[in-house]
Amino acid sequence: MLKKILSKKVLIVFLILMTTGIFLRMNKLGAQSFFADEFLGINIAKGYSETGEWKFWEFNTNTLSDEVYTRANVYYWQVAKTFDFLPISEESARLVSALWGVIAMLTVFFMTFVITRNWTIALIALFLSAVSISELIYDRKLRMYSMFAPVYLWFSYAVYNFLEYKKFTKKSFLRKLCKRKKEGAEVCVLEKIFQKTGFNWFWFFPALFLGFLSLKVHDLTVNIMPTILIYLLTMGVFILFRKKKFKNRYLISIAFFSLVSFILVVLASSLKTIPVVGYIIDKVIGGLAGVSWVFHWTYLQKITLDYSYILFGIFFIVIGSYLMIKKYGKIGLWTVLSFLVPLLMAIFSWRRNVGDQYIYLTQLFKVMIVACGIYFFSKKISSLLSQDKKVFLITLLTVLLLLINIPFFYSSEGFYQSPKSWEYTNYKEGFKYFLKNRSDDALLISRPLSNYYLNGSNVNILAYNDDNEITATKIFQAQNKYNEIWIIFSKNTNIQGDARRLIEKEFELVETQYTNQKLNIYVWKKKQGSIKIGFITDAHCLAKQDKTTLKWNLKSSCEEPLSYFVNKMDNEFKPDIIVNGGDLVDGADDNSIWDFQEAKKLLGKAVAPTYDVLGNHEVNKFSKEEWLKLTGNERTYYKVDINGFRVIFLDGNFTSTGRATGPDKSAYPGKINEEQFLWLQDTLEDAEDLRKIVFVHQPPIETDYREQSRLFIDAEELRALLSEYDVEVVVSGHIERYCKMNFGTSTDYYVLQGFWKSNKNLKEEFRYKKGAVFSEITIGKEAEVKTYYMDNNGIDYKSFVLNRDNADCLDGSAVITEKVREYLEDDMEELE
Repeated sequence: MLKKILSKKVLIVFLILMTTGIFLRMNKLGAQSFFADEFLGINIAKGYSETGEWKFWEFNTNTLSDEVYTRANVYYWQVAKTFDFLPISEESARLVSALWGVIAMLTVFFMTFVITRNWTIALIALFLSAVSISELIYDRKLRMYSMFAPVYLWFSYAVYNFLEYKKFTKKSFLRKLCKRKKEGAEVCVLEKIFQKTGFNWFWFFPALFLGFLSLKVHDLTVNIMPTILIYLLTMGVFILFRKKKFKNRYLISIAFFSLVSFILVVLASSLKTIPVVGYIIDKVIGGLAGVSWVFHWTYLQKITLDYSYILFGIFFIVIGSYLMIKKYGKIGLWTVLSFLVPLLMAIFSWRRNVGDQYIYLTQLFKVMIVACGIYFFSKKISSLLSQDKKVFLITLLTVLLLLINIPFFYSSEGFYQSPKSWEYTNYKEGFKYFLKNRSDDALLISRPLSNYYLNGSNVNILAYNDDNEITATKIFQAQNKYNEIWIIFSKNTNIQGDARRLIEKEFELVETQYTNQKLNIYVWKKKQGSIKIGFITDAHCLAKQDKTTLKWNLKSSCEEPLSYFVNKMDNEFKPDIIVNGGDLVDGADDNSIWDFQEAKKLLGKAVAPTYDVLGNHEVNKFSKEEWLKLTGNERTYYKVDINGFRVIFLDGNFTSTGRATGPDKSAYPGKINEEQFLWLQDTLEDAEDLRKIVFVHQPPIETDYREQSRLFIDAEELRALLSEYDVEVVVSGHIERYCKMNFGTSTDYYVLQGFWKSNKNLKEEFRYKKGAVFSEITIGKEAEVKTYYMDNNGIDYKSFVLNRDNADCLDGSAVITEKVREYLEDDMEELE
């Protein structure tokens, strides 16, 4: 039968286009995370699948909630039934939409042929439908719109056929069914009724059924009312001016529908009790309540998403509309109005947030219109060049390739990208990260419907939604009850005001390889009186140019140990913060800023936030102002409060007169200027109950390496201040040395080895060929500093915990071969 209708060539092209469309709808269907209202769909479908009730399923606890939801249940019923024979997943949940997308393609193809009686236009429409981005978005999403579009199209054409009575032919089945003899003549009662009323009542019940089905899928079905009204008005006015006939059936039909509408409004309260009728009345009244004067011009951009150029798309929409009406008369006009009226209603009347889903019901009509425009445009162009069919085909293919938005499929918005590259919210990896890193008693603040990825986790949840907003008070109460709180939400989630400010102030923003600008993961941990710090210092990173490619790369002596350090921090030590103790770069040449940026990128890959201390080598080749830009700091000295600790970072790079050092002004001994000293005093004073830690690049002490005057100017004054405010730990680098000491106070001073160069004065056990020294600082009841260094084989790491026995600042005999003060006096330049 199909071969009789379709030629072999048409059938082949049809099958190719259908296969393409099916592939685009099915390929990687489950690759991307659920997001937005897809969570609503999976919750209600799972709830119905498990219990047969239209209630949301709570995936976190695997229980049924009390909240009832019946919207679009004709669609979600199909999704629920899918779970009877397929395991629940993103792919199986979206399968119903993909299948309805295939139905939509078939609908467009055959409906276009019914209107135009032209297989070529029908194939063009099928192609546009197969590759349509607008259609693919919803055909690959757990939303009812994929079903709504073809059902609404069927309903629309059933209404058109109801409105447009056609005289029965002699061979008509209806005429044979209803004919009877009257005074010797054959009379058809149905035909008389159709003639008198002007309606094709044969289509009344199909239109009623399809309208009811469409309403069950989505309330936007009410767009049919203004479409009917404007169609009747257009035809009525046309006949009025063309035939001077005021009493034409279109204007009479408007009066009829107005009268029926008035009666329905008057009797609405009584009619609401009637099945189907009451349901339709409720939906229509609800739809009309959402009408007001607005201006959403962005819908014009959304309607051209399928096309490579907006103006190109608008051009074919306009000429397609004109030709559809000119070539195909009433049914062409109906098709154009079915596209245009809902679009204009969305732009000017619908009082709701702007979303491309609200104009999706126009998509299939638009495809048919544009297909018509492309066909006749290509015909016209080819006729000007030649009457050859090959010219027409080449013109047609050229127009299609220029029109469709091919770059979209490769963009971050595309459907086939890696989850890392996809621009939309990746809840799947966000919740996976939370489950992996949370503590057992953590609280999660989240929208309840987004908890699909918590399946069976029984996480403590503080749920919120539009009717139950998250507030600062609720967060405060949670902080008093829980030791750890996580918040996962998308950028467009309504967390505002005091709650948002509190989150940004007291919570840490987590960044992973799967999160992007659309997803926020914040975590807060109650101050427990301990802190873990990953520490490196004196990396002295340098770049080396490849002689072949001429590209600059960090030397392996910097890149390899830094990468190892980051991996060890993330996978084993898991510190609260990471501190770069200064001299991250050597500052030996004009590449220093580039060196710093690249080394910072390596450290930035760590999960824990990194804080920087300014070293003397940084300002050898670039200014402090440039360092601030590179680190994002506001000042070269600053503080961070975390876990009950105040961590202070000082800038010891000032001259003896208090001037800032830089490329044009160098000074080797450390010193803090008067302004910084006063700031430090205030910062220590207002710390209240916070425990205090200080990082400064140059050690404010004397060692068996250096006299105090060669290390830090006015160190006694600084130490007195730190002791006065019970600073517990002061950590420095700078001199390639392990040492620990105090001055009979509660403040311990640590000097930690850098990992750039080997110190030949270390004992063989501590000497290494490759740089790689870093430390793990843990401060609880007491401070512990564990230092890792690469063995002299350049492969394995060893470690030891610093104490006064193995790292005394004034007697380093445990790690140093001999006292070398006199030797270092002569060798100062090399060690600096």
